[in-house]
Amino acid sequence: MRKQGLIWILIAGTLAVVLFVVFKKEQIALVIKQRILANDTIIELSGYPSIKGMSFIIDNNSGGDALFYIGPKFINTLTDSGLVNSLQLDRLSNEQKCIALWKFIGEWTDHDHPAQLVEHNYYSPAMMINGIEGGLCDKRSAALVNLAGCDGTPGRVYKLKNHVVAELWYNNAWHMFDADKGIYYRRPDGEIADIAYLNSHPQLISAETKNLDGFMPKWRNEDTRRALSPLNYVDTTYKVFQKNYSAALRLLPGEKLDFELTPINPVKKFIRVHLGKRDKPCFVRKGTRTRDVKIDALKYGTGAQKIYDCKMPYPITHLKITSKNITAPVKVYYSPDSLHWYFEGIMAQANSCLDFEAFDKDNFSFTFNYWLKFEGDKVFEKDELTIETIFTFSEKMLLSNPERAFVIHPLNGAGKNISVTLSGYK
Repeated sequence: MRKQGLIWILIAGTLAVVLFVVFKKEQIALVIKQRILANDTIIELSGYPSIKGMSFIIDNNSGGDALFYIGPKFINTLTDSGLVNSLQLDRLSNEQKCIALWKFIGEWTDHDHPAQLVEHNYYSPAMMINGIEGGLCDKRSAALVNLAGCDGTPGRVYKLKNHVVAELWYNNAWHMFDADKGIYYRRPDGEIADIAYLNSHPQLISAETKNLDGFMPKWRNEDTRRALSPLNYVDTTYKVFQKNYSAALRLLPGEKLDFELTPINPVKKFIRVHLGKRDKPCFVRKGTRTRDVKIDALKYGTGAQKIYDCKMPYPITHLKITSKNITAPVKVYYSPDSLHWYFEGIMAQANSCLDFEAFDKDNFSFTFNYWLKFEGDKVFEKDELTIETIFTFSEKMLLSNPERAFVIHPLNGAGKNISVTLSGYK
């Protein structure tokens, strides 16, 4: 018994050492502090995916608004049209263009459940890369169709049995591109096949299986063949997506943005990096926008009712409001659209706090903007609050992209005097 006890103690001690090594977080020599002027500031981090975490903070210490966006080094993810233009497709043939767009979605989005519940209007490719991270087959196919549409190529989303693919129109015919499984099929004449052709020639799919490596890619490819059916149809609900999306951030004087990446379970990360070929995120992402607010100084509203509004290019998950100075009880209401208001609580004294989820409570979808309404029994005077807007974002926007780098792009020269701090952990 004593011998067995010693063995268990030895095993436990070894396990403790392993866990200490795995979870120990040492700050490496990677701290960048600088001022952004009119030029873009490029931040590159080598060693990814060995980096286990990162904190990236932007402070606006200037006396005016700062307007900028954060994105990859060579790809413009500010808007969908800017994204397409940066891919430089002009000299390609119609087929080459579609292949380039299909390949882009495969490399820059992940096969994963999106950040939160997503309705049909969130298929902006730029929005997906900046904030949503990725999606399953329907989301990635819809993103491909919308990206092709920005380049003038018609597309549609095709619903199979338990699977969704995209079809793009060029050379007077439809052609199927599977943005989620990363595959397309060529007919004997060399043209890329459409769903109608594959329905009558399913052996074309199986013929491609032998060219794939690994059990899962082979199995998923055969699953596409099993998904073929005369009942397959074009799903028109994916045609509508959020237009005019922009990744621009306007940071007011004194505001701070904090992007934090913390490691997922080491076992999951190993599987995703080495076995899953990085098709899923390796970090838990949490962003915080912090602003101190004097209620009486808010732009909208009068007297004992004031309204605060916030717009973000990233999905907002919840809000935290902390009172710094309260002279009388304040009622707090939340709205995702400025039309429907929800009572969240009363702040009656200093250091009181409200913490609640922020999403469209009618459609059960995340939101990119919100409004807060503050009501009191008298005119606000010295009442002050700290509002923390908690949001999620995409790894692709920062370091988990093919470029392994990101850039802060000042817009209209309004990036002066922003303080940037980047810390990496290994």
